[in-house]
Amino acid sequence: MVLPVPGPRKSLTRRDIDCEGFIRDDGLLDIEGSLKDVRAFSLDNGWRNVPAGEPVHLMRLRVTMDAGCVIREIVAAIEHAPYPLCQEALPNLQRLVGLVIGPGFNRRMHDLIGHTAGCTHLVTMMQAMANQAIQTLAASRKDAGGENPFDAFRSRGAGKPPLVDTCVAYAADSPVVKILFPDFDPARAGDDR
Repeated sequence: MVLPVPGPRKSLTRRDIDCEGFIRDDGLLDIEGSLKDVRAFSLDNGWRNVPAGEPVHLMRLRVTMDAGCVIREIVAAIEHAPYPLCQEALPNLQRLVGLVIGPGFNRRMHDLIGHTAGCTHLVTMMQAMANQAIQTLAASRKDAGGENPFDAFRSRGAGKPPLVDTCVAYAADSPVVKILFPDFDPARAGDDR
C-alpha cells in the first residue's frame, strides 16, 4: 500500500539516515551509519552560513560489535554541524563501548550520551544503528550457514525470546511467534512477559 497523493506543497527539510551491516573477516560485525539534514532555505546561525541544499548536519558512525551484540569499538566523524561545539560530543560516544545492544539499550544510551553529554543527532543515528545491528546479527547467522536467521533470537532456556512482545507481529500470542518460536510458551514464561 502506498501513501495517498498529497495536496500542493513544498519541501522544507530532508533527513536521510542510512545504515549498513557488515561481517568482518575476524567475525566481528560493523554497522556503519550516516545522518544528513538538508534545508530548502539558507541558514545563518551566527556560527555557520549554510546555503540552501547544503548539509546542515552530516555525521558518520561505525559501531563494531561481537556476536553477543556487545559494542567493542565506536568511531565517529562530524563533517557538517551547525556549531563548532558539536564536535565535543564525539568523545562521549566511547561511553557506549561495552554495552549490549538489546533490551534497555536506548535507555542506557540516553543515560550515557543523552542530554548535555551528547548530541540528539548522534543519539538518533545510534537508535537506527542499533536496529540495524539486530538485522545484521540475524543475517550473519544465515551467512554462516544457519538455516533460520531467527535462531539468533531464540532465548537461552525457557525464557521469552528477545523479539517477543516488541511489536504487533511478535506479540507473544501471535501466529507469527507460534511459528517462529514453537518452543516458546507464553503460559510457561510466567514473569518474563
